[in-house]
Amino acid sequence: MNKDHVRYLGRKVAVVAIGLSLVVGVAGVAGASSNRHGPAVRHDSSQGHRGIGHHDIKGVVSAVSAASITVQRSAITTTTLAIVPTTRFFEGSKPVTAAALVVGERVDISRTASAPATAAKITIEVAALAGTVSAVSGNVITITGGEGFSRTIDVSASTTYSEGGTAVTLSAVLVGSKIKAQGLVSSDQTALNAISVAIAAPKDVKGNVSAVTSSSVTVLGSDNTSTTLTITPTTTFFEGSTPVTAAALVVGERVDITRLNTSLTTAVKINIEVATLTGIVTSVSGNVITITGGEGFTRTIDVSSATTYSEGGSAATLSAVAVGLKIKATGIVSANETALNALTISITAPKVVKGNVTAVTSTSVTVQGPGSTTTVVTIAPTTTFFAGSSPVTQAALAVGEHVDVALLLSSPTTAAKITIEVATLTGIVSSVSGNVITITGGEGFTRTIDVSSATTYSEGGTAVTLSSVIVDAKIVAHGIVASNQTTLDALTVSLTAPKDVKGVISAVTSTSVTVRGPGTTTTVLTIAPTTTFFAGSTPVTQAALVVGEHVDVTRLSTSLTTAAKVTIQLATLAGTVTSVSANTIVISSGHGFARTIVVNSATTYSKGGSASMLSAVTVGSKISAQGLIASDQTTLDALNVTIAAH
Repeated sequence: MNKDHVRYLGRKVAVVAIGLSLVVGVAGVAGASSNRHGPAVRHDSSQGHRGIGHHDIKGVVSAVSAASITVQRSAITTTTLAIVPTTRFFEGSKPVTAAALVVGERVDISRTASAPATAAKITIEVAALAGTVSAVSGNVITITGGEGFSRTIDVSASTTYSEGGTAVTLSAVLVGSKIKAQGLVSSDQTALNAISVAIAAPKDVKGNVSAVTSSSVTVLGSDNTSTTLTITPTTTFFEGSTPVTAAALVVGERVDITRLNTSLTTAVKINIEVATLTGIVTSVSGNVITITGGEGFTRTIDVSSATTYSEGGSAATLSAVAVGLKIKATGIVSANETALNALTISITAPKVVKGNVTAVTSTSVTVQGPGSTTTVVTIAPTTTFFAGSSPVTQAALAVGEHVDVALLLSSPTTAAKITIEVATLTGIVSSVSGNVITITGGEGFTRTIDVSSATTYSEGGTAVTLSSVIVDAKIVAHGIVASNQTTLDALTVSLTAPKDVKGVISAVTSTSVTVRGPGTTTTVLTIAPTTTFFAGSTPVTQAALVVGEHVDVTRLSTSLTTAAKVTIQLATLAGTVTSVSANTIVISSGHGFARTIVVNSATTYSKGGSASMLSAVTVGSKISAQGLIASDQTTLDALNVTIAAH
């Protein structure tokens, strides 16, 4: 601890009060307004003032002894607290002894809950100063901080130093360094007695070169401030990531300079920033490439023997740069600031041509794109053809098809690959006749799908044949829209599992059941000798099937008009028994309505998880019954009755 604090012997508390007059708290304002005869310093008694709770006391130490501390909290309020053997002392988060506590320091005191007039913990508040070092003289560091004001930082043998998280010494604090010092404000309130000093890595110098010699470079920054840095034999030079010599550094270039840690006025690395231009080549003349970039502006790119070229990741030459190609050039802006001196040129694929085929021959295809623009593309022997992801022959290319044409890099008017976009139709099969499948799709419209020997079929991920496509099957077909634009030439047909038929039985015979689904649609399904019947999860006979019951019918996968399984959905009634008479139980259910449950010899009973009997159903019992709604739709034919345990 720097003992400059101790020199604060003759200073009056009134000086502190004046310093604090700008930060008077609410309590201070209230106290002033209640005293009509002028301000008076308020003292809190050792028993605790009524207005003070157990919250922290903050302010400036105006008096301190081994047994007590007095804190000036505002211009008119002081508080005296006892210091006891258990009182703890800190400077920021660092534990210290009571000796660190001196008049003039700003403190934050936590009081003991059981004894509000006693200090439990006294924290000496740590101040911070940050800025750029302008001088280092002995144990005094001078910095320039915000708005250009200078501040003085006093260091001592106990001050610690760090740079980038690593411990260093005072010798690492150089003129030009940016530092942040933490410590205690000195007793004269003009300097900082530093506990720690953190040295920040110096920011790079960025801007345009305004002057350059063999031994120095001057950079004009964005705020028009200029910085001159020394160039030494160890200074390195780069253009982007490419090493270059000092000769590459010229006036007007934009640079990013890393300074030497041990001498912030010396350049350790000078990086000449690389610019980028992207666009479509409109001309190539000698060593000059002209491109059209964003918004139609032209840009000039100058190339040289040092320029490197690439195409699709492979090395290329200037001869690969052709009109119509898209390129990306990186390099240095020329001295006249109108052209780019290219270091690298990367040739990318031109835009793909997309649209509808309006004309096609053995050697060309005409594509109409958005806005009625047409592009004629040459078909070469190397051109490949696809329908979606499936390879096809050129014969598949027809007028009206929607295509995606990738152009050849070396000849932007020639097709490298033509992909015929695949259309999709989804719906329910209404008929299958030869190689023609008719489906009913969205909103009830019919669509025709033409299949061929090349069409593939699948069901649940397994390959099948056309014979699996049956009436009422749901299919998804992918293919090419035919030249008449009304049918689909299918490449693939995928069958999906048919949905169950759900609804209410509107008619039933020994060989069929008619189910009315949502929206009054009805489905007639054949009942075969192999059809199974269930009431819930309980097997039943066909006789259980009656008009009015809710059913879930699983269809036979090989014949979608035949029922494989008919499940009668069980209804549930729950309530309090109001009467039991022979085979009839009456309950009072929701909202007090009476419901009738009919039982028979097949009805099962349970209570508390154990089998029971009808005699256990008594007036007042709470029961839950599952079964089938009777044909009169007013009573429940119970399959099981559960009696609630009391």
